Amino acid sequence: MKSDTRYSNRRPSARSERPARDMRAQRTQKEQTVQLTVRGMARGAIRMEAEDGTIYTCAKENARGALFGDTVLAERIGRDRVIVAKVLTHAHENIMGVLRVHDGVRVIQPLERRLPAEIAVADLHAEAEDGEIVRTHVTRWEDEGGLCVSVEERIGSFEQATYALDALVMSMRLRTDFPEDVLKEADTCRPADLADDPTREDLRHLLSFTIDGRDAKDFDDSVSLEQLENGHVRLGVHIADVGHYVRPGTALDREAFARGTSVYLPGRVLPMLPEQLCNGVCSLRPNEDKFTMTALMEIDDAGRVVDERIARTITCSKARLVYDDVNALFNGSEQQADAMAAVADTLYQMRALAGKLRARRQAQGCIDFEIEEPGFVLDENGEPVTEEKEITICVDSGHKTAENLMTRKAFTVSMATANHVAACDYVGLVSGNKEPDKFAKAGFHATKSEFVDAPLINELPMALECEVISYDPETCRLVGRIVNVSADESVLGDNGKVDVSKLRPITFDTMNNQYLVLGEKVGQAFHYGVTLK
Repeated sequence: MKSDTRYSNRRPSARSERPARDMRAQRTQKEQTVQLTVRGMARGAIRMEAEDGTIYTCAKENARGALFGDTVLAERIGRDRVIVAKVLTHAHENIMGVLRVHDGVRVIQPLERRLPAEIAVADLHAEAEDGEIVRTHVTRWEDEGGLCVSVEERIGSFEQATYALDALVMSMRLRTDFPEDVLKEADTCRPADLADDPTREDLRHLLSFTIDGRDAKDFDDSVSLEQLENGHVRLGVHIADVGHYVRPGTALDREAFARGTSVYLPGRVLPMLPEQLCNGVCSLRPNEDKFTMTALMEIDDAGRVVDERIARTITCSKARLVYDDVNALFNGSEQQADAMAAVADTLYQMRALAGKLRARRQAQGCIDFEIEEPGFVLDENGEPVTEEKEITICVDSGHKTAENLMTRKAFTVSMATANHVAACDYVGLVSGNKEPDKFAKAGFHATKSEFVDAPLINELPMALECEVISYDPETCRLVGRIVNVSADESVLGDNGKVDVSKLRPITFDTMNNQYLVLGEKVGQAFHYGVTLK
């Protein structure tokens, strides 16, 4: 048998005799280095991003002290790992922070939480005091012997809201003033006139209106609803046509792009566009003609959209409505019925349509996320005088409790405690229809509240006394205003506030069907996490 010599007799080729090449040595300078921007920390390493979105990581000791936002020139040492060769630009030459004094040593705690938790202050005898907001300038970078700053400006006490907001705006480098060329362009923007754009569809005859929060300043969308001859309805959503005034490449366009969005802070707004636009020609104020972009949707009786189109339009809002007032109308307020007589029928039709649309969404598996928006009440100096005292709970519309709530327009919420866990569990288990005296069997006694038309449970040491603001039976969402908080002296601390360790409130663990007592302090909010920076 012949042996197969195809492999055994082959001589090594010249190619296979060459030694392995050093691929790193063969790379060009451009391939070895890359310009990156520091984005933060990831699993103990510094995360950096290239212009094309590629992510690299760098060990902290190899970063040359680069801070969040800095632009660096880095050398690649692997597929996605780098070593910083040089910091090209520093993003934080000025740093806003709160001055702290520890045993005579001054540091600042930066408001930008992605910076080091504490930074040394060079001028030990600066006049700024502990707890004061200061504007500082970096005098030494990390790779020059340790990050260090000097105090340039004292802003004020962090306890005063106006100073804290000023510092926040400065630390985030938010744009507060508009350049002169932007304001000049804004002044040339004329109110909507169909003669200026005769190709637009005229929908000023529609009964359209805006619905916003009570403290809204600009109104950028309105709605309308028409009954069609075929039994369907046509829903119109009219959005202010800002693009008519902000043309590409203009000073207005560049400034809006730089700002990105309007920023809302307690008591102030940093708008994306000058006031002449956001609160003027682009705001859908009542009884003013406005250029809009309109979505018109024909919807059948089952809540299905059977036809739709987008149109460039001119519209005229007929009313400025408020969410709370509309909910009050739906809850039977005669005052709001009189105030909104011109739009009430349309609102009820919209509510019915919303119910059909919601039912279709829920049938398709949608998830509704209810997120409460915090509110602030400020005095004439911009300082908070109180926080909005509201509570939201879910009450089944088929439950007798819902009927009682709407009759009395009031309710109380007593805090269940570990000392009365069995009694609290009992009143939750047993229906009042089957056990009319369930409170007595639980050992509870009720006293009428002095503030609202609802009872207080004497044995439970803390309760919220509330007035009904609104109730939506479709979502079962009840919103109440907290009129008074009553607390027994036995659960108060030395500072006159409720001591959770004395109150011992309980919470329900839905995973294991058990009650857990609250009260143990495990950390200081907004402080303990700083140690991980």
